[in-house]
Amino acid sequence: MRQTKTKTPEIIDGSINGLLIAANEGDESVIAELRKRITSPEAQSLVDKYGDMAHQVERALLKNKLPDQEGSQILVAEKLRRMRIELGWHEASAIERILIDRVTLTWLALHFEESTDANARSVPLVLSKHHQFRIDRAQRRHLAAVKMLATVRKMALPLLIDIRANVTVNGTKTTESKSLLGDRFAINNSKN
Repeated sequence: MRQTKTKTPEIIDGSINGLLIAANEGDESVIAELRKRITSPEAQSLVDKYGDMAHQVERALLKNKLPDQEGSQILVAEKLRRMRIELGWHEASAIERILIDRVTLTWLALHFEESTDANARSVPLVLSKHHQFRIDRAQRRHLAAVKMLATVRKMALPLLIDIRANVTVNGTKTTESKSLLGDRFAINNSKN
């Protein structure tokens, strides 16, 4: 069990942020209050910022692979933001958003692996094979994420059902066609 630290006024200021800091520092006395207040509108920005694990992983990858290069981290983060927009993140369903985040993360991981391999100079054959293995695995993960996003989007397309019937009314042959698209019907009557 973690030890409870003493509360200090600068950490426990009554705000969600103060409660979060105190809880992360091991103060168990604030956990119940944090759980109660985390659903409030005040907490929404903290939940979005710290609860989004895809973005946490993105930040960790950028810091790990581009240490001491904050400018490069900003540029790559912007590239990923633009990729999300191009992939339709704002208009996407919840599952599509998860998959779009996965596509951008796997894209980033793949390119970091390729960059590591490209920057390796005079490496032993074993290490070179290891780099290629990691690239291949990253490539498979990326392609699987892209395929899954495409599959989910394909499944979300409206289903078009076309029903045709030959009908004879008072000696006149007609072909009646009904197409169902979502909750709309289009009826087309044509005489032969």
